[in-house]
Amino acid sequence: MITNETKTEEETRTQHKIEVLSKAISSWYVRRDSKFYDVNRLNTPLSKEDIERACIIRIRGGYEHFDITPDLIKAVFNRAIVQMIGNPEQSIPVWNGSQVCSPDVLERVVWKDGTVAVNTWTQPSYRSLRVNEAELGVAAEFFEAMFAREAEREMVLNWLAWCLQNEADKPMWAPFFYSRSKGTGKSTLCMLVGKLFGDENTVTQNSIEKRLDCCVMTS
Repeated sequence: MITNETKTEEETRTQHKIEVLSKAISSWYVRRDSKFYDVNRLNTPLSKEDIERACIIRIRGGYEHFDITPDLIKAVFNRAIVQMIGNPEQSIPVWNGSQVCSPDVLERVVWKDGTVAVNTWTQPSYRSLRVNEAELGVAAEFFEAMFAREAEREMVLNWLAWCLQNEADKPMWAPFFYSRSKGTGKSTLCMLVGKLFGDENTVTQNSIEKRLDCCVMTS
């Protein structure tokens, strides 16, 4: 026997699924000039049918615990792609054509005046581990070997800690490492720092001749 209470509970669960899936789709894509773009591949325009087909695969692959029915998919696409009035977090936003690097924003888009810029910053996966212990572990041996003088070692570590704790702000200074020979640890340090900020968010410049205006850790 189906009671009104049972029906209400089912409708609540369905609405929850629609909200979750619509929000997910709205974080995957942006729209501009009647075309759609994957936030990770902004150079490739997609049609409405393109993203609908792609979304079905992504939903089935990432939300297996949901009972994915044609009616559910239709309701999700209506909210995320078609509707103009509703929660902006559940509707694919209008892209203003710009990209920004905003480490202080976890979402893939940054809103301004009704449109969005795509956030190129991607949070490193290791941070989901929520490990906040002040322990360098084996890295301490590396820093001790590379910086024999404690004052210099502490200065670099404090600079690195400040940058990690204030990723949205620019530091007032940056270290410049140089040595006449290879094997002193510069490249290893660059790799370690890159891992801390995320490989997706860092670029290693191996020649100071290409860009004299940036701080470079050369090898």
